[in-house]
Amino acid sequence: MLQQEQTLALFWEHMPPVEEEVLAKRIQELRDRIRDLEERKRALIFQRDLLIIGAASSIRGRPGGNN
Repeated sequence: MLQQEQTLALFWEHMPPVEEEVLAKRIQELRDRIRDLEERKRALIFQRDLLIIGAASSIRGRPGGNN
């Protein structure tokens, strides 16, 4: 574990310079991906809720269901 910590410390100490423009572009790409995933999550939750409502409505319409 100590060797890993030392290796990591050396990496950070001697990390190559990062171009600010490249970094900003990558951060924006990640933000866009996160936004897309959050939108997909909302759509899936909405679809799930519709399926639950449909199933509950179907059960209520059956004989012996909770009318």
